[in-house]
Amino acid sequence: MKKVLCIVVISASLLISNAYSKKTNKLKSLDLFNKVIYLIEKNYYKNVDFNKLMEGAMKGMLNSLDPHSTFLDKDLFKKMKDDTEGEFGGIGVEVSFDKEKGVMSVISAIEGSPAFKSGIMTGDLIIEINHQNVLGENLEKAIDLMKGKIGETLHLGVRRGNQKKIFHHDIKREIIKIDPVKSKLVDGSYGVVRLVQFQKNSTRYIKSALEAMRKKMNVDFNGIVLDLRGNPGGLLDEAVGVVSLFVDKGIVVSTESRDPNIKDIRYIKKTIKKDLKTPLVVLLDGGSASASEIVAGAIQDHKRGKVLGLQSYGKGTVQSITPIGSDMAVKLTISEYLTPKKRKIDKLGITPDIKLSDLSSQSKRNYLNDKQMLSAINYLKSLKK
Repeated sequence: MKKVLCIVVISASLLISNAYSKKTNKLKSLDLFNKVIYLIEKNYYKNVDFNKLMEGAMKGMLNSLDPHSTFLDKDLFKKMKDDTEGEFGGIGVEVSFDKEKGVMSVISAIEGSPAFKSGIMTGDLIIEINHQNVLGENLEKAIDLMKGKIGETLHLGVRRGNQKKIFHHDIKREIIKIDPVKSKLVDGSYGVVRLVQFQKNSTRYIKSALEAMRKKMNVDFNGIVLDLRGNPGGLLDEAVGVVSLFVDKGIVVSTESRDPNIKDIRYIKKTIKKDLKTPLVVLLDGGSASASEIVAGAIQDHKRGKVLGLQSYGKGTVQSITPIGSDMAVKLTISEYLTPKKRKIDKLGITPDIKLSDLSSQSKRNYLNDKQMLSAINYLKSLKK
């Protein structure tokens, strides 16, 4: 009995010691931070705006965590809110910061946007913005350099793959109106629906496109292709809605955070009219990210259809947007997504059931009629034999 009590006392002492040590280290770090501020204010060669100094410190602090956590100043906060409404000004490119290479990389150029039309591709590394080298710059600085008035031309210098050559693009900023859904009926009974981005009402647009094609047919679909290539993601609720069009019940996606008791589980919406029988293919490529990967992972795990194409991007973390003040916010990664079978997405992506040849070298693509789409239709046709 005495030995047990002794062990408990020793364990408690260690816990108190560790807690004290952590607190002491935090106080030392805060003291060091204050000393740096003091030195800047006292010795920097010109006057410093204290508020800008603090803003820079917050940006650096959040940027050290992961590529998606960031401090949103007034302009970035407004852009973040505009991007999910379906209309905004810019060149239409989704970017992320590659910390290992110290450079901004292109997740996707939104179909129909100025960036897409100019030939910007998934995986391009942005080396120059308006002839200024941005290697090593943080994401916010690079985005600031890309800002400008509608109608003005933005110059981007990008490096593609392992090539040393820099490709130069002059892109005019526009008001970008995204038509989220494109559809096509192939050979009278195969429906193709392409979703460009998961924005507001995307589920309703897909449902309407499928219904419109059904009215043109004398028979029901022999197969459906849901094309999510180059789709950088968007609203989580729309991803849940899209899966709910094809799956009867169960989990669409869940999250895992530092606290195992904090979980967010999103279930299939039962009120949505469903197609549970038509053979389904989901098309992915390296530009398919976030909500696109959630949809594909759920379709795979529920065995509702096959995923064809290429390994997806691998953006599977959850960010919370917490306003601080009236026009600024902190965007912080708080958890990561898991597919219904608890597969992680972040940095891994979704592996297709059937891999297709890479067509990303083509600067101009007709997604509704390219080789990958033809392969998807042929796969569906093979199921009828």
